[in-house]
Amino acid sequence: MPSIPVGGDLVLSARPVTPEAFAPYGRVLAPGERVRVGRRSASVLVALEPRETRPRRVQALQRFADARRLLVPMSDAGFLLVVAGSGDAPTGPAVAFRVVAGTGVVLEAGVWHAGPVPLADGTILEATEVVGPADRVDRSSVADAFGAESLRLMTPDEFGAPTPGLDLGDEFSVTVAEGLRGRLVLACLALDGLTVGESDDALRDEGERLVADLRTQWGSAASPGDVPGLAPVRALYRALGLDPTKTRPASEALLRRVLQGKPLYRVNNLVDAMNLCSLRTLVPFGVYDRARLSAPVVLRRGAPGEGYEGIGRGRVSVEGRPVLVDHDGPFGNPTADALRTSVGHGTTRALVVLYLPTTLDVATVDRFLDAASAAVVAHCGGREVARRVVR
Repeated sequence: MPSIPVGGDLVLSARPVTPEAFAPYGRVLAPGERVRVGRRSASVLVALEPRETRPRRVQALQRFADARRLLVPMSDAGFLLVVAGSGDAPTGPAVAFRVVAGTGVVLEAGVWHAGPVPLADGTILEATEVVGPADRVDRSSVADAFGAESLRLMTPDEFGAPTPGLDLGDEFSVTVAEGLRGRLVLACLALDGLTVGESDDALRDEGERLVADLRTQWGSAASPGDVPGLAPVRALYRALGLDPTKTRPASEALLRRVLQGKPLYRVNNLVDAMNLCSLRTLVPFGVYDRARLSAPVVLRRGAPGEGYEGIGRGRVSVEGRPVLVDHDGPFGNPTADALRTSVGHGTTRALVVLYLPTTLDVATVDRFLDAASAAVVAHCGGREVARRVVR
């Protein structure tokens, strides 16, 4: 297995713990609530652990594969806790929470975590179920999990702490998890100052001309197998473990729609412009409201039961499928995107992601990004502020 290049620190801004945000990892206890720790076959280890403040730099994660863990701060300052999904290995993105006095958390069995990291000298109540050998703890280094030297924890009020949104200039703004690296290329654009609204006549006419050209070239009855330009993305889907005949790439579904004589979707000028770029390049595009994203973003496989509310299609299951995930959960893949991060008339900052085969050379990737950037600026105004290609 190739070694993972290790970069600098991945900085996490610790958000206040809430029941909704913490739900994928366990339960939050508010004043007056109770929890039973210790199932019928488990004993419980309880400890009042004096903790001293220390550098908030995490280099390893752990999980109790079969045991839950209760943590309650006994001092006013509280503590920080990092969680990174569950499964055989940590799954990004890593998320940091701040747990304050008067609350507590219960980590479900199998959740990868680091901490508690106290914000001031104090005592922390810990209760851990024991269902087997007391030392049964799995560990993983941050370098192996995320390719970073360490996780550096900050509170939002500290100078230099990451703010909501996504800055592509950050080295770890978008990454690809182990197991998917080398199977695709993510080409990303960040655009600011956009005016998103109804498509104008020029954009509509451009779309009608493109549709007419495609129908002339391929005919109304063309099957995907008749279009050579679809082969690279179909090969990409197979490399990702997906059957493109059952789960169609977004670009193929769009081409198939217009070749069947159906009209182009009309959403808004930003989405419509990117749909035309997708038809020209025959690769899937994702378009996301950057103000609704919370860095970092990672492409990984969906966890058991994971999914999101799709755009106009109900719940989209991403279990076992490649999916983009941010601080708040999964939001996009090369077939269907989430309503949570969709762009609308209030969008002024956008992230455009092209899901590309590894067979494309650097010049072609740059050409695709240039065309997408120019199309957004031409039809939505604004400007490109950053781009990043992740392999």
